[in-house]
Amino acid sequence: EGAILVSEKIKDFVRLMIETYGRKYNTSTDNISLETNIAQNIPLGNNGPTNNITTATLNTLTITENGVYLVSYLLCGATNEECSLTMSVRANNILQPATSATSEFSAQIINSISGTTILSLQTNDLITLNIKPSKTVAMRFNGSTNAMLSVTKIH
Repeated sequence: EGAILVSEKIKDFVRLMIETYGRKYNTSTDNISLETNIAQNIPLGNNGPTNNITTATLNTLTITENGVYLVSYLLCGATNEECSLTMSVRANNILQPATSATSEFSAQIINSISGTTILSLQTNDLITLNIKPSKTVAMRFNGSTNAMLSVTKIH
């Protein structure tokens, strides 16, 4: 009987650890205009599975519980001109540590930037995926999953 009780406690613990998660993504073919050295939110018009994360705000995941979160992110598309793109995750419009990644994009060639990190986040933090180009460009997408932001509470 004691082993069953311990087993149930372990199951409850594991269930609680993965009970808070959320994802937003984009599958649009709409182009976006990017201005030189200005960080802007990446469109995330679709909601993925969520539990205890709010997706009501456009392009944003809202944290509902203090904790440590695994954050994964992706951007895939092509620019009309050669440039550098820097992608980052922001909480309340503040750049989060170890989330800034820069990649060189060639004109008209699809490229991608992705990353995963662990962040300490607070209740009501607004989490966004941002992009900043080295020069003014248009970015196009092919209709696949071209941007994604997900958070999973791990502690």
